[in-house]
Amino acid sequence: MDHRKKILIADHLEHDTDDVRQALIAAGYEVRVVKDGRDVIEWLNSFGPDLVVVEAKLTNLDFPAMIRAIRNRQRQRVIPIVTVSIPRTIDERVDILELDIDDFIYKPFEAEEVLVRLENLMREAEQSQDQMPSSLPGFNGTLTEMPLVDLLQTLEVGKKNAIITLTRENVEGKTYVTEGQVADAVLGNIDPQRALLRMFTWNEGSFSVSITKHDRPTGDFLPTSDLISEGITRLYRWEQLSKALPPLKCVVLTVPGIGDAKLTADERKVVALLNGPKRFIDVIEESRFDEIKTLRLLKALYEKGLIIESPNDDNEITEDYLEKHRAHAQNGSTAAQTLEGIFSTLLRKPDSPRQNSNDGQRMERRGIDRRRHDRRRGANRGWTKICLNKSELLILREKLLSQIKEQSDSKGNS
Repeated sequence: MDHRKKILIADHLEHDTDDVRQALIAAGYEVRVVKDGRDVIEWLNSFGPDLVVVEAKLTNLDFPAMIRAIRNRQRQRVIPIVTVSIPRTIDERVDILELDIDDFIYKPFEAEEVLVRLENLMREAEQSQDQMPSSLPGFNGTLTEMPLVDLLQTLEVGKKNAIITLTRENVEGKTYVTEGQVADAVLGNIDPQRALLRMFTWNEGSFSVSITKHDRPTGDFLPTSDLISEGITRLYRWEQLSKALPPLKCVVLTVPGIGDAKLTADERKVVALLNGPKRFIDVIEESRFDEIKTLRLLKALYEKGLIIESPNDDNEITEDYLEKHRAHAQNGSTAAQTLEGIFSTLLRKPDSPRQNSNDGQRMERRGIDRRRHDRRRGANRGWTKICLNKSELLILREKLLSQIKEQSDSKGNS
């Protein structure tokens, strides 16, 4: 550094900023911490920071006035503004999107990560001293904090134009949003519809949202509100299926003699992808099937004892290890298969208009005021059946399968 750069941190929670402050000082920066919003403008004038970090909910702070005060100094030099907070509602996230800031960081955070991001911002500021910051208004974070469905919900409420960039294991996908509605999605060379559905299942990795207009034409997508409902359902199914398997990043192998096993045509197509040691997640990426379907097929193969988690780095399967896995897989398999059969029948698409009519009547009955309708005894007309829609049936199936697996695991450990 040519000179000792100055960073102003405005946050009333000392325990949130102490690690970051120490890391910045150790890196050679001069740091000042302000705990009262009324003192921020004064410190901007007297301290002359090169970058400002401010808590979005700082008390007594006129945020627009602070931003104007900083932007008015842009003619002399660029001063990045970073907001930190824990937005708990959609409205809070939308309010942050409305701010003219350079970056947003979720709390709690790792001091090392914050240090890198602040240094990158200051480096960009140095490269654009005679113009406005090159970084677009927006925010970043991890998909554990905010999956794609939450990001779309935030942008829909704010009717924003934006580009969402998701990154998972060096694979990058983009979703383009126009006035809150999904316009396009890009992930490798797969079509936009499937690209979006696949990214809905990403629950780890990172995201970056740039609030900006783009020239992508609007594709043939459903309204964002419908896409969000689909995304929530897919994310739930993905997480439930994942719980029934070893970590998706672990290496799996096919067991000897799998070619003689009774497999469905779809199961054989998935097995064909396991032409050597591979991770679950890699098989899912290569499969021609939908991600949820592929994960369900892998789960079925695993529960049958036909694919096995690699026991070591050499991917060598001993007979003892194989027998233990088979015994574990067989526990509860009959109950699980029976349950799958029952729900397959319940979820089968109707074969006639009459069945469609019955479904409509069932949905109509579900609309009765629940205060007057006791599902255990029926409504005033004496109904005794419990009526569930497809989503509720899927949730019930996953919960029952999960309980079967937990019971089989406890038996295997005893």
